[in-house]
Amino acid sequence: MYRKVLVLLFIQVCLLHSIKAQDPASYKPVYLFGIYSGLTYHILADEAMFEDVYFSGIFAPIYVNYRYFGTKTRQTCSFYFDQLNLNSSNAFLSNQLSVNNTNAILEYSYNRHIFSIPKYNIQCFAGGKIQSLVNYRLYYDYQYDQNEVMADLFTTLGFNFIAEKRFSKNNDLLNLNISIPFAAYSLVNNVYNQWSNSVSQEIAITNQTKISINDLWRIIKNGEFITFNKLIGFQSEISYTKFLSNHIGLELNGSILYYSFAQYSDLLYSKNFSSKLLVGVVFKK
Repeated sequence: MYRKVLVLLFIQVCLLHSIKAQDPASYKPVYLFGIYSGLTYHILADEAMFEDVYFSGIFAPIYVNYRYFGTKTRQTCSFYFDQLNLNSSNAFLSNQLSVNNTNAILEYSYNRHIFSIPKYNIQCFAGGKIQSLVNYRLYYDYQYDQNEVMADLFTTLGFNFIAEKRFSKNNDLLNLNISIPFAAYSLVNNVYNQWSNSVSQEIAITNQTKISINDLWRIIKNGEFITFNKLIGFQSEISYTKFLSNHIGLELNGSILYYSFAQYSDLLYSKNFSSKLLVGVVFKK
């Protein structure tokens, strides 16, 4: 899995540098609002449920973002959602088990200009990103007619870097965005062996389909601050925006997201890798 991630990241960087630059020009602050869909591919390892077993699936997601391009700053607010059925890498489990996976991500980033590469008309920005992630897995065992729930619920704070290239002839935009989380607040921790209902935490999520306000508050206040000791991840996104007029454009967006989260005593991990290829309509103001 790590080799695939590095190859995709290398391709994104090469694509950014392979396009020849146009002459630099001055740009006014603009706002962009985009609506996207396409294909997303997930690979998931849920070691607290099954060790050495991977689940995967493909689905058409929904993605929206709102971006501000200032003279010295870049700000982005976005929301992503998908819900899909995952197939097991184990043939026996594929016939016995179904996995419904729901993913939702809400994020905001703020970046300031740090340097330019005038020869290639590239502007670089750095800042921070806050991201709230929900990865909810509902397992259903056909043999025992039993549902079990697992979830990754955390909010991260991370570093963010943007390399942006504009084309002066048509105002098209090529953008590379890389972020790495360094701290997080996790709501579900120390979960092990859901099938036998042996959950070593105060609040068990097994078989819960409805959560009251009191239960939700207990989950929030019993969360845990974590850093690289329990969470390692990164996100990379590259996009090309082609403007059809002064106010409407089309955008091709490709991204990868990977994280490894310690579910139980730094021994069992939830590992998630997703790659997305999306096409969207962009409105410019």
